[in-house]
Amino acid sequence: MLNYISAELYKVRRRKSTWALLALLLGLESLYILLFAHGECYELLNAFVTTLTLGLPMALLLSALVCSDMGRSGTLKNELSAGLPRSRIYLGKLLSTIIVAVALCAVIVAFYLGLNLLLFPLGAGVDAALETLGQALLVAFPLWLGGLGLFHMLLFVIKGSTAASIVYMVVVAVLGGGTLDLFVLFMPKLEPVVRV
Repeated sequence: MLNYISAELYKVRRRKSTWALLALLLGLESLYILLFAHGECYELLNAFVTTLTLGLPMALLLSALVCSDMGRSGTLKNELSAGLPRSRIYLGKLLSTIIVAVALCAVIVAFYLGLNLLLFPLGAGVDAALETLGQALLVAFPLWLGGLGLFHMLLFVIKGSTAASIVYMVVVAVLGGGTLDLFVLFMPKLEPVVRV
């Protein structure tokens, strides 16, 4: 299983789309910081919490990095004909996607925190903002992993990645309204943000 996961991660590292996605996300993050900067670091840290719901649609992109062209190019048929059990293929791709997601999340959060701390003065509310950010990440991360698992399941069950993407987005849109309510349940401080 470890060999299969390392092979999947090797393929992801070699794809140009992985590095293009990372550059795009970091560029958009820099733009977000520059556009919404009002002079205080803790304000931007609190604003970052509201963007954590974007992790659910990101499952589409992260799964595409690992499972791209699985059905169209026939690599799944090749893996099955080589004698690999379906459970190893499914779990290997899912765990590879989770590893990529954790690494990408760590890079994005570290970049955001580093850029905030470099560009803006530390105010009195930075400790509370960092605590809120940590709590929000702890609430959001299981939701992201659930989204990754759901989309992976749809990729394997539904023939065609477009149909799987549409079904996933419909499920997220229908059930996703409760995502912000879940944030408020664990962190009542976010209620004014959710009302907006």
